[in-house]
Amino acid sequence: RRAKALVQEGAIGNLQFMEAYCKGRPPAYDLMEVAGHTLHLMYWLAGPVAWMMGHVQQEGRDATKKDAKPVSDIHPRGRACGVGAGDYLHGYYKFASGICGSLYLAQLESQGDNFMSVELRGTRARLRIYQDGGGRLLFNGSPLDNSRMNPGWEIEPLKTLWNPGKGLGELIPATGALLQDFIQAIQECRKPQVSGEDGRAALEMGLGIYTSHLAGKRLPIPLANRKHPFE
Repeated sequence: RRAKALVQEGAIGNLQFMEAYCKGRPPAYDLMEVAGHTLHLMYWLAGPVAWMMGHVQQEGRDATKKDAKPVSDIHPRGRACGVGAGDYLHGYYKFASGICGSLYLAQLESQGDNFMSVELRGTRARLRIYQDGGGRLLFNGSPLDNSRMNPGWEIEPLKTLWNPGKGLGELIPATGALLQDFIQAIQECRKPQVSGEDGRAALEMGLGIYTSHLAGKRLPIPLANRKHPFE
């Protein structure tokens, strides 16, 4: 919410592009386990997607339906989360607001050193929403790394740091606030801050990578066919 407020205040100029990264585990797993969070952040910041384009690669070639397998076979240590394919996935999104975004998924050697992040690139500066054991918001006063005046990344002060690393039995401030908002939304007959529609949009943005890749073209959102692309 602090990042969104800074964007609306013009702290980074005009927001033009967003880039999301996950944890560097097998892409088919990170797509279903982690990417929903980063995709939802982009959706929440930029609004509905107008069209998207996806690419899936398997051992240096374009993946096919024959490469699809249970994600639990691809990443046995993870949770069971459907069917997937590819050792490199890339999604590109054009939002109706004119902002563009990208999701990059690849299996990295240093899986334990990578965490979820979304970088917001503006005409004046950048923000990075970064989650490790706790949440961090970073600010960079330059729009590009190759600027001669690049000051580097600095931690943006927050009133409260969220901490996803706490036990499930201990409500964190952000989770508690969202639950309270959901209850109030029911009482007030309004849409909550985070809704089922938001979850569906994030899921469509993720699975749309497979759908677009198999179709060989960019696709308008909502997708005309919402069945799982590997069914």
